[in-house]
Amino acid sequence: MEAPAGARFSTEVAPILEDVCARCHGPGGPGSTGWELATAGDAQKYASSIHLATSTGVMPPWPASELSVPFVGDLSLSDAQLASLASWASSGAELDVEPSTPIRPTGPVNVIDAPDLVATSARGPYQGSTDVLDDYRCLVFDLGVDDTEWILASQFEPDRSEVVHHAIVTLASGELREQAEFWDATEPGPGWTCYGGNGLDPSRAGGYVFPLGGWAPGANVARQPDGYAIPVRSGDFLVVQIHYHFDAEAPADLSRMVFDLASEKEIAAQPGGGYRTLRSALYLGPAEIPCYDGDPDPLCDRAVALERVEELYGAFAAQLPDAFLRQCGSSPDDYAHMTGGTAWSSCDLPVTNPGRITSVSAHMHELGLAFRMTLNPGTAEELVLLDIPDWSFEWQFGYRPVDEIVLDGDDVIKVECSWNRERAPYEAVGYILWAEGTGDEMCYSSITTAPLE
Repeated sequence: MEAPAGARFSTEVAPILEDVCARCHGPGGPGSTGWELATAGDAQKYASSIHLATSTGVMPPWPASELSVPFVGDLSLSDAQLASLASWASSGAELDVEPSTPIRPTGPVNVIDAPDLVATSARGPYQGSTDVLDDYRCLVFDLGVDDTEWILASQFEPDRSEVVHHAIVTLASGELREQAEFWDATEPGPGWTCYGGNGLDPSRAGGYVFPLGGWAPGANVARQPDGYAIPVRSGDFLVVQIHYHFDAEAPADLSRMVFDLASEKEIAAQPGGGYRTLRSALYLGPAEIPCYDGDPDPLCDRAVALERVEELYGAFAAQLPDAFLRQCGSSPDDYAHMTGGTAWSSCDLPVTNPGRITSVSAHMHELGLAFRMTLNPGTAEELVLLDIPDWSFEWQFGYRPVDEIVLDGDDVIKVECSWNRERAPYEAVGYILWAEGTGDEMCYSSITTAPLE
């Protein structure tokens, strides 16, 4: 076979595709519904799209900047890799291998393709309504575990991704099942409305709840580090809070959770014959976005906007904006001058889950402009844990640091968020506050740690 005119496919292009692209676009991967990358022929077919997506920075998705600490599985491409893809595509996308040559991912695949356990709504699909634009529904997912199992990896799989905005998953012990069934019986259909929280209270019934994390577009499989796993015992179940955004349609949804469980051999191989568990903590800042100067809309009055939040999401949700301001030592006056469409906030918070960092994540909505999380700001030990200079709602990853970073109880985390009213694909109306809807905003982040011995 003749040598190609541009970059060689076999030695320059294929390794990039296998290292970066195939883990998502390979058969069965989350990106395969857009275009599937199974063979060299597929790459040739989509060469112009690959060139366009990589040259414009649309693909591969990797919002974290170089100011962040190094992360495992970094998908960003070097200038040399971008040049190879451009050279190959612009010279005709010639192949020096057979078109049927497989493209196999060399990195971790972002899918649990053979789950050991699958769980979904115990009462079947949830049918929402376009009468409720932003519907927060808590659904009970049965696990059906008889003996203790250990979760090594988990993944939320949205059934109707066109309306599923995000999900927060909580593992609950059997003592709380009566509470869940009480809430489930308060409304017709599966689940219950749950703005602000899921309603479970271990202090009244005993037992425990454990956050299994969440999902938003672009989220990775939640894999536990070596030596760590999450126990699931007989009677345990899930409460999954799903935020549905019913704009033009409200299809019935039957999303599910899938799990990779430890085998008996894997459990026995652990020191002491068992796994340890991680700790996760939230680090939250205010979200305050005033209207443009001179906007006459009544919702530009912050008090009126708070009334709207209470009307839509309840009294607890309406208390959160002021609670975050108090927590961070600020007031609405600190944001009153931000009337040009862009607003920003910051908050210094004490570490509440000391230990070795295993992952960091951030969450905002569609006005999000930039995010940064810094350890011990303004000191000699300052370290940027996560910097996202160009926020994308479509790609909200959990990032795993390459190096060992240990949090102490006297450390400080600074969270910084910024927003721009023009970034959303809709008209941003009124004073935007921290609230539950897609048209509202958040400054939300989490850090997961492995406790030190």
